[in-house]
Amino acid sequence: MKAPSVFNLLVLFSLLVWFSCTPEVSEAISNSDLQNNSALSLTLVPGQVPIPNSIKSVQFHKKGTPDSAPIFTLGTNEKLTVTFDELSSISGQFIVRFTHHNRNWEKSNQPDILLFEGFNEITVQGGNANLRVRPNYHTYSFEFPNREIQFKTSGNYLMHVYDFQSGTELFSMPFFVTEKSGELYPNVQTIFSSGLMGAAQDEVYGEFQYPDFVLFPQFELKIHMYQNRFWSEFKQPREIDTSREQILGFRLNSDQLFPSYFDFNFLDLEELSLQNPQIFGYEPGPNLDRVILKDDFLNFSSDPRIIFETGFGRPNRNGRYIDATFRFEDGGILSDKTAVYLLGDFNQWTVNERFRMVYNPDLSLFETNTLLKRGSYQYKYVEVKSESINSLSLNDSITKNQQEYTLLVYYQDPEYLYDRILAVSRILSGF
Repeated sequence: MKAPSVFNLLVLFSLLVWFSCTPEVSEAISNSDLQNNSALSLTLVPGQVPIPNSIKSVQFHKKGTPDSAPIFTLGTNEKLTVTFDELSSISGQFIVRFTHHNRNWEKSNQPDILLFEGFNEITVQGGNANLRVRPNYHTYSFEFPNREIQFKTSGNYLMHVYDFQSGTELFSMPFFVTEKSGELYPNVQTIFSSGLMGAAQDEVYGEFQYPDFVLFPQFELKIHMYQNRFWSEFKQPREIDTSREQILGFRLNSDQLFPSYFDFNFLDLEELSLQNPQIFGYEPGPNLDRVILKDDFLNFSSDPRIIFETGFGRPNRNGRYIDATFRFEDGGILSDKTAVYLLGDFNQWTVNERFRMVYNPDLSLFETNTLLKRGSYQYKYVEVKSESINSLSLNDSITKNQQEYTLLVYYQDPEYLYDRILAVSRILSGF
């Protein structure tokens, strides 16, 4: 019988130490843990307040379609649904308000009377309690537009959630209201070996058949393109064509192309047992289940599937929370001082010191742990350099992966001087 290797002994030892020494996760997470709104992020827009550590498992999507982006059309029965957990054994109460913004997220000059019918306020209370497991939590859910508030104006919006008693803004999230005016026809073409070191890139182009009230399309219309619902960054095509009547053609320039090799790791924690191929160690507990995930290896761990679930994953609503340890093996290309962070559906794809990977010299890998609910999520390891996120340096390849693009057509209203959204379209790049 072959004797166990030194590496296997080290792994076994670290597993035993982890199970015996990992501290309990406290439910008493203070809202003083709120991050500032200048945090590095792939999703936070200017002025947005990140979700605090006491709020978990947020979902924000069009009602009935949990994989959709938070977009609805004026004059229809479409609604947006918001669901979240508060880690608390006591039922809370929240106030929700909305602000209107221009395309670059500056607050618009429109008064509420032009934006809404009804009161610009929703009260949320009486969450469903889950006090059987720790950490205790209450689940809250609401939808809008509703009987209390209807929207009259298209554009960019922020939904602000406040604590009822203190008036503190806990978090905010962007959404989009469109008029569905005009017809948008986007296309995407992958250009291979066109990027750095031969990487593939996506060229997004198309045309917009604009409505009659648009008189000067070259000045009044702007098109924003977002990759994979990362709302913090967009590209605006510089190449436009207005030579055809009521048609605006658009195309990204060669120096504007999107990387078509952006990849994700997919995590499925619906089954909590050693039978789950992604779990290396599992310890069910009376207060909190703990798992060590199998190591992620640079160049071998990304998933070819593209699974868009509003950027927040798909937590099991009645599930329990898990203390999950992530481990990343870089193959020796990084220094142990490299600033490697875990970004994913469970932290708004936002840089947070709680998610910085710590180098473990005994196992020669980076690791960190986080509290998340049983369910499915996407995540990624990134480097942070010079106060910016390098989301591609730890990519698994430079070959093509499927990408999602969301296009919004903005029209600057010449009378009221704010940005309306005339049309929205989504397109996937092919394999």
